[in-house]
Amino acid sequence: MEIIFGLAMLTSALVGRVTLLAMRGHVHRPLNQVNAVRDVIGFLAGLCFWVLILWGFSSLDWYYALPIILGAGFLGGMLANPPRFAFFFAVEPVLDVLTLGMTLWLWFAHWPY
Repeated sequence: MEIIFGLAMLTSALVGRVTLLAMRGHVHRPLNQVNAVRDVIGFLAGLCFWVLILWGFSSLDWYYALPIILGAGFLGGMLANPPRFAFFFAVEPVLDVLTLGMTLWLWFAHWPY
């Protein structure tokens, strides 16, 4: 459970960092149906970061949740830096789906706490 939580936090941090770098660089995708679905999944994956923090503190002891959250945030920031931005931007849809899937699994498979 802690490993899935850590992986979900890492992918969520990577998604957030890639999105931030894309917005800073004014990277825009053309508007079409495929990008609309991608944007909705990306928005939900962005919300997963906060949902995972809530799940981590409510389901795990704080001394497990806090280092995992901080470590995933630092590691995500170090991995998704401008030299590797193109790679992470290309795999962002996969990271979005992974983040969303792991978050839903944690909430539904471990309910009630």
